[in-house]
Amino acid sequence: MNGLYALKPWYADRLSGVRGALARRRVSPDALTAAGVAAAAAAGGALALLPAGWAAAPVALLLAVRLACANLDGAVAPGWLAALAACAATLPSWVSLAGAAAGAPRLNGGPAGKTERCLLAVVAAATGWYAPVLAVIAAGSAATALLRGARLWRELDTADRAGSAPYGATPPPAVASAASAGDTR
Repeated sequence: MNGLYALKPWYADRLSGVRGALARRRVSPDALTAAGVAAAAAAGGALALLPAGWAAAPVALLLAVRLACANLDGAVAPGWLAALAACAATLPSWVSLAGAAAGAPRLNGGPAGKTERCLLAVVAAATGWYAPVLAVIAAGSAATALLRGARLWRELDTADRAGSAPYGATPPPAVASAASAGDTR
């Protein structure tokens, strides 16, 4: 049972006009998040400072604003790009963990490793260049995952040739046939 959360689609529909206006005016998602935090803090202040009864209306209004801001901040952000960047940012870790599970050392680094992604988030926060930074995070994370994957492949292939590959790990047929033909690239 979702309780009051089941009303979220209804509430989001009521905010569609506001969402469109904010997007046209290019209001920053961070500004909406800050407004939501301020509204929540003000609701807490009203609850603490006003007597019972008097606090009900301002607390209800301020919490409705807080919920609206929480709904709107994600809606005005470049959603598909943020989702793409978030998914891509997990790839380097998945490659490293897969390699570690196969017995290779845990790989780090690359053009957009964890530290670089954190720095990029700071750049976005400082400049407001969310879309370009998200694009860099997505592309850089994918490149990092590919480079780590290639490095991992080489390390596992070397371990297999030396007879020390764990769990019977073998390179894919294309790599194995190229190696047997003397093509070591």
